[in-house]
Amino acid sequence: MRQLHWNSKFIYLFILSVFGVGFSSFAQADLLFFLNKAQSFKSGNADSILLNTERIIHHPEASAALLAECYYLNAIGFDKKGNYPLAERSIAQSALHCKAMNNPKGWNRAKIFGAWISYNKGEVLMALDTVEFYLDKIEAEINGNDLDSEWLKILGNGYSDLGLYYSFFKDKVRALKSFEKSGTYREKLGDEDELAELWNNVGLMLLELESYGEAEIEFRRSLRTVQSLGNRSAEASCYHNLGKCFKERGILDSALVMYERCLSIRTELKEMKGISSALRKIALTHRAKKNIPLAFIFAKRAWQLSSGIKDKKGIIDSEFMLAELFQIQGENDSAFWYGQRAYLGSKDLDAVADIKRTAAFMKELYKANGMLVEALIASEDLQSAEQRMNDDEVRRMFLKKQYDEKQEQSKQIIIVISIISTLLIGLVFFVFRAYRIKRKSNELITIQKNELEDKNNRIVESITYSQRLQNALLPSLDTIQQVLGKTCITYKAKDIVAGDFYWFKQVDNWTYVAVGDCTGHGVPGALVSMIAINALNQAIGKHDQALPAEILNDCRTEIVRAFGAQDGQIIRDGMDIGLLALNISQEIGYWAGANRLCWFWNGEQWTIFDGDKQSISWSDMPKDFNNLKISNLKPGCRFVMYTDGLSDQFGGEKNKKLGGKRIKSFFYDNEYLDSRKQHHDLEDLWLKWKGDEEQTDDLCLVTFEI
Repeated sequence: MRQLHWNSKFIYLFILSVFGVGFSSFAQADLLFFLNKAQSFKSGNADSILLNTERIIHHPEASAALLAECYYLNAIGFDKKGNYPLAERSIAQSALHCKAMNNPKGWNRAKIFGAWISYNKGEVLMALDTVEFYLDKIEAEINGNDLDSEWLKILGNGYSDLGLYYSFFKDKVRALKSFEKSGTYREKLGDEDELAELWNNVGLMLLELESYGEAEIEFRRSLRTVQSLGNRSAEASCYHNLGKCFKERGILDSALVMYERCLSIRTELKEMKGISSALRKIALTHRAKKNIPLAFIFAKRAWQLSSGIKDKKGIIDSEFMLAELFQIQGENDSAFWYGQRAYLGSKDLDAVADIKRTAAFMKELYKANGMLVEALIASEDLQSAEQRMNDDEVRRMFLKKQYDEKQEQSKQIIIVISIISTLLIGLVFFVFRAYRIKRKSNELITIQKNELEDKNNRIVESITYSQRLQNALLPSLDTIQQVLGKTCITYKAKDIVAGDFYWFKQVDNWTYVAVGDCTGHGVPGALVSMIAINALNQAIGKHDQALPAEILNDCRTEIVRAFGAQDGQIIRDGMDIGLLALNISQEIGYWAGANRLCWFWNGEQWTIFDGDKQSISWSDMPKDFNNLKISNLKPGCRFVMYTDGLSDQFGGEKNKKLGGKRIKSFFYDNEYLDSRKQHHDLEDLWLKWKGDEEQTDDLCLVTFEI
């Protein structure tokens, strides 16, 4: 787990020495009291952190230095609660205060923690790129001899985070290298507690990768350190992890010894949840040893303790263990009683993994007892839990795929193109062969037709699955509305997956919104859109508060580099895109476009922002993109962006394109409509114009009002 705790003395020095500001003695003591209270809850209660920091933030004598620290603590609190939009806003405020005071330590610390928030949101690749960038920047700009304790702590935490991000992608080599660098900095800092936790985290990573021997070495290394420090709670955790390491290897007697040592320390410290957990581990180990009576004794003790302290998760685990043990003994009534309690408790807690195992268990018991309605409900709960777990696994697999593509992007593109070419050649050959066979035998025609239909169904299923992966790349409407308010999105693929996309990112006080149209549609367009979105994410990570033109210039460089040239021929695939950057608090914004336009309503009249007449692709005479400044942004201002799937749609009485003139007339004739009503009317115009005609191209239409 990430280390978050700094002691009060360090915070005091960080504010007074690094920021170099002072307060009146009374106000200082008052504010530092609340700061220390918030600090004391840093590794614990999120609500207590936020309660104390809010008192400082609204204090009339709170300085910029204190505000920077409080917003940092606020970000930790909101991150713990899973409120990631507020966590990102808080860390952005901390970074801005540090930047205003020319404090590089606070700035870099905020940026690295901002990456941690991205990691918790599921944007693991973005987190990895951000941390790598700032760690490289710190090490390049600061001489090793000038690294004081604050820099050492920032670098130690940063490389520990980087190790976790690599662990997510199961990149053992890079993860271990990052953890090793974190250890080097923490050794220089002399922080034995953090070193011990770092080695414990390395052990957990190795355990997950089934490198049990290496994991045991790291756990014992951590154990020796915490024993020398007298940290009994951490010592119990080390014994717990060693027990798990031995149990996974099937060394059950050694596992029991470790779990019993853990139990002894937890009992000494009166850590009730820890005691209950250790009892369950001992019960599971006895069950693995086929010693069911002893397993019963420890499972019953765990259940009684968890019930006494009202530990819902502990109660569920204990009850389910008892249900399985009673079933082994053939005592089906008791198995039913405990199993049903665990099943209902899992649903009440909405614990997906627990719902899956308990629902599967109870489904069979319900059927055996003739309770068919209950069995059907359990079956539906089981399917729902499996679907939710599959969705999480799909997202993890997709992020892993992105990571692999980042390592060898050019190579992967060549492989994909080669595979597609091979499939096309194979398909042409297959169709030609089927045509020749048709002339010889009607029976063979039927066989080949069935085979072709089966292959086509599989292709459609694969493309449909790809649609889920592509949708995972797009930001949710809820995420956008938390920042922009009224937002409407129409997203219609021509062929299941699309080359069109929309993109949203919040960086400090700047909000970025883009609508892109990549070359082609269907599978080829979707492949290009993945590269385009990755290029946008990389470009935004390279700059602090980048303007749209800078981002588009960087995107063009990245896309041209990714496609390169093959067999001497230049690949001109790319995208047209419109990109807005808005700073709502300062009432300003900027626009840049590549063959795209944007409609802007300032509350009185419509204005069209034209983009540059060039694409994001290879060009023998590339020109820098231009920014257009937007002033006096205020509530009620509205933006509408869309791809050419809107204007290029064929239909109407004469089967012509909808065209820009009709769209322009629509905006001028309906300028005072509510933004949502206007969006839906524009979509209706497109649908009525299309009629029964085939959809011409992918369509992406985005409307939002400040």
